Amino acid sequence: MSYIDQIILPDEKVIYTGKVSNSVYFWPVFWTLATFLAGTPVTLVWLIFAFLYQINSEFVITDKRLIAKYGTFSRTSIEQRLNKIDSILVKQGLLGSMFNYGRIIVMGTGVSQSPFGPIARPLEFKRAIEQAIDNQEKQVKGAA
Repeated sequence: MSYIDQIILPDEKVIYTGKVSNSVYFWPVFWTLATFLAGTPVTLVWLIFAFLYQINSEFVITDKRLIAKYGTFSRTSIEQRLNKIDSILVKQGLLGSMFNYGRIIVMGTGVSQSPFGPIARPLEFKRAIEQAIDNQEKQVKGAA
């Protein structure tokens, strides 16, 4: 059972699921091949860690909150209520722009910052957060 399945509320609906970008494999594959050709494939462990990071990370937007869980051996989890999100920052370098991956930093009320990634299609993920916030605000206005 995934982390999301364990913590999601009964009346909460998953709207969007983000994935870790395959970019986590770039440097591990590069250096594993380079050291393998040199006869010392010591960076193979780095490649294994990248794989474990990718399969153990979850980024989900529900109709109530943003949930992110990542980490290989130590887990970091972020749960931010949609109505407490002030702004969303997408960080992409040159390669991130070319291959459509980046980091997301969600800024909440006060001084809280919740960074996570690298995430595939970060602008799409940001739009999904903004759409969920808009939908929640419309529901609150409609109920009032």
